[in-house]
Amino acid sequence: MGIGYEVSPLHRIAYLDTAAMERQQMAAPTPKNDAGEQYVLDLLTGFPGAGTGGKPKVIIGAPVFRYPAADTVIPWRDQLAAKYRGQLGEALTWDEGSDFEDGDDVATGADVMLRYVTALVDEGGPAALARLVGAERPAQADLERALTRAEQRGYTGHYPQLLLVEQYWLPFHRDMIIEEPDWEGHPCRFGSVGNLLREVTEVRALIRRADPKVVRWTANDDAPEHVLDAAWQASETVYRLARLAVAHHLPLWCTT
Repeated sequence: MGIGYEVSPLHRIAYLDTAAMERQQMAAPTPKNDAGEQYVLDLLTGFPGAGTGGKPKVIIGAPVFRYPAADTVIPWRDQLAAKYRGQLGEALTWDEGSDFEDGDDVATGADVMLRYVTALVDEGGPAALARLVGAERPAQADLERALTRAEQRGYTGHYPQLLLVEQYWLPFHRDMIIEEPDWEGHPCRFGSVGNLLREVTEVRALIRRADPKVVRWTANDDAPEHVLDAAWQASETVYRLARLAVAHHLPLWCTT
């Protein structure tokens, strides 16, 4: 299971359309096994699930996706640009009609380790990484404690784009985070993709200095067991895609 990072216009974001799948469900015949017993097909895998007790809830077919319309995203972006023009010092814009798209998946555990390592550096400086050389993944309580303290430090920390933003980074230069509803009205944080690139570049340099062996890990390897190796692996993907987002002046977003 992983987290997908994507560089693209926002109208290319795919959402699982559960309403359309429910309509498929209502129109579909009830499947039965060889013994004539009704069963449920799992939403994503398509494999039989638990028995239905005579009242089947049938979900069949491939997942159905929906996409935000560009003519919904553009007015939302323009309203955001007008509201924050003074704070940003620039016009917030990108080519929502672009057909550029690139992305990759990061192992969920590796992505968490990148944020964990960043949180420790944020709190204790580069010396904190010396204690992580060869260390295996922390206990859940230690992980949650480090990330909670990072959230409490808020924007006073050195790495807010990595530690406070989870899903969207937009192409603006000011090192700030915009807290506003997205184009569908959901509360969200929007960071700066250029400053995300700066932060991940700095964290990568510190990891490599603490343990030069980490460079042997690539995005295509199995998730490594050691903290710095896993953090480096995740940083490879985030760094590559953040560079592309800056070069193409497009948003970077991820599935969380």
